[in-house]
Amino acid sequence: IEVVLDDHKVQHYHNWKLGVMADFIPSQQHEAFLTTQDAAISFYLPEVKHLFNAFTKIYLPNTIKIADFTDLSEHDGDVSFIKQYIDDFDWCIFSIEREGRAGQSEAFEKLMKDNNTSGLALLGADGSKVIHHNKIYIEPAQRVKVVDTTGAGDSFVATFFSTYLQSQDLVESMKRATQSAAQTIQKYGAI
Repeated sequence: IEVVLDDHKVQHYHNWKLGVMADFIPSQQHEAFLTTQDAAISFYLPEVKHLFNAFTKIYLPNTIKIADFTDLSEHDGDVSFIKQYIDDFDWCIFSIEREGRAGQSEAFEKLMKDNNTSGLALLGADGSKVIHHNKIYIEPAQRVKVVDTTGAGDSFVATFFSTYLQSQDLVESMKRATQSAAQTIQKYGAI
């Protein structure tokens, strides 16, 4: 994947070369492995939609099943797209960029509440929002010098869920995840 940073240091992805991932579908062995994990996550991107759709069908009764819908830019940020998948996941993640954000955060929040699903909204410079059991938790972003936003969301999500699985404390999980993302954006590349 070619990653290009724009003037606001936000990454844009081009020239996908999927290689073996182009035809990859999880096997029964992969599914068995996922049932032994505390959490499993899949990303919705048109380039790997076949993999995401296969993941939705995997039954993981004792594993937190997470869908990351990125920013849904290929669907003009239309949050209603998530509705078709919402029953397949315990948590949904949505990245909401400042530009063109009008109403997206509220629409995501409503969708999560209406479907009794937990949601994590990554709001970039505005922090993050968690919707869990119809309660809202907000964590502001740390103000640091931004060098490169590549990997900030991944860093946030990994820290958030690993902390949450250990502590069951949403507030602490959000704080630690925010610190992790802040460290990531102060360096070039996904570190």
